[in-house]
Amino acid sequence: MLNNVFIANIIQLFLIVIFICPANGDAGNSKNTPSSPITIRLSKATSLMNAGKANEAFELLWPLEDELAGNSDYDYLFGIAALESGHPAKASLALERVLAMKPGFAGARVDLGRAYFAIGNYRIARKEFTLVLQQPNPPPLVKAVINKYMVMIEERLTKKKNQLSGWVEISGGYDSNVNYATADTVIKAPGLQSATIPLSDDNIEQDDAFLKCSINMGLLHHFTPTVRSFVGVNGSKRFLANEQKFETEDAQLRTYLEFGENINTFRIGAVAGLSTLDQTLNSKQVGGNMVWQHALNPSNLITLFSQYDTFRYPDVQVNNFDQWVGGVSWIHAMPFMRASMLAASAYGGYAFETENRADGDNSIYGLRLGYHIKPFPAISIIAGVGEQLSDFKKENAIFQEERDDQQLDVRLAVNWTPIKRVSIGGMISHVHNNSNIPIYEYRRNDVSARIQYYFF
Repeated sequence: MLNNVFIANIIQLFLIVIFICPANGDAGNSKNTPSSPITIRLSKATSLMNAGKANEAFELLWPLEDELAGNSDYDYLFGIAALESGHPAKASLALERVLAMKPGFAGARVDLGRAYFAIGNYRIARKEFTLVLQQPNPPPLVKAVINKYMVMIEERLTKKKNQLSGWVEISGGYDSNVNYATADTVIKAPGLQSATIPLSDDNIEQDDAFLKCSINMGLLHHFTPTVRSFVGVNGSKRFLANEQKFETEDAQLRTYLEFGENINTFRIGAVAGLSTLDQTLNSKQVGGNMVWQHALNPSNLITLFSQYDTFRYPDVQVNNFDQWVGGVSWIHAMPFMRASMLAASAYGGYAFETENRADGDNSIYGLRLGYHIKPFPAISIIAGVGEQLSDFKKENAIFQEERDDQQLDVRLAVNWTPIKRVSIGGMISHVHNNSNIPIYEYRRNDVSARIQYYFF
């Protein structure tokens, strides 16, 4: 991300470009000619740009593109507004039109290079910047800004094609409900003539201390600056002090192919995983996903996502189901504190039972909110809250109701990075699954500390 000095240079560069922009031949007669609605709009857009309101200038100018494309004054102003408001693709088209009419317009060529850099076309950006530097006596500030871009371009073009990432983590703490079970010791079953059924210890919540070991590794390969592939594996083992029959192991393989860079990226991927319970295979997961991310501007990122998974339970096949989930998320960088960010996501989906599951299919709706802040360079605080509704479609024969769940989860985490590659932290979380069928009602509190080491 550009530093504050660099951003100040860009603003000064814009003022220099406005100053050196070639004037129209009939400008001297403008004072005798009444201003047209278009001239008034261009003047207003210029004022907005000078006031640092690029988004407003862009919204004012883009409806005129069909009518005024090819007018170099409009195209240049529109290109700058589009670039500064986070629309570099539109900016590049407008600035290309300017240079088709005025190939010697150095200011437009600088901004075209900036637009191509934002898109991720680094080689074309370098070509445009080089053409400006080859012109006689470019202003010192223009040269300084271009040289900064040239350094960043070289870094991106020469970075390693293969990038390894990986970490190991050890965490431990207390879990109030290691088996995600109800606190009730007996339940009533209307489908069994309202019989009262006592539950075994395995079906009643059990608390315990735990220790968890995790590892995560991945390889990112750059085919080109805008095409990448990733393959990663992760696994974990959870040990319990007393309730060993609820110990779990998880392993997952992830891969994706990603296109684009910076402003727009599109990813298509696949995932396969399995988990064990008491050293016995409990479930298998296979699925695929698609993700599109778009940076509206340096402070706002939106993501659209979709995922389809199959879940299979070898020992309890009646629980098998397939599930689709899709949604949108938004991340907003806050202007105060250090690295402060607000995140929100909304999603929906549907689960299809495949083996006559007791509760049938179910709809899924969810909302999550999160906040991240770094009050000090080495300390970060993350808070999150989420709610998910599950509406099942089939009446449960034993409880004679269609199941409805409402799950709330809240968590707070603090991380400290005392030295490079080492992170120490702690987390508190609370989950409450509220269900109209008592056997699915549970609460769970988790308090843990962790240490993480990044070996790549």
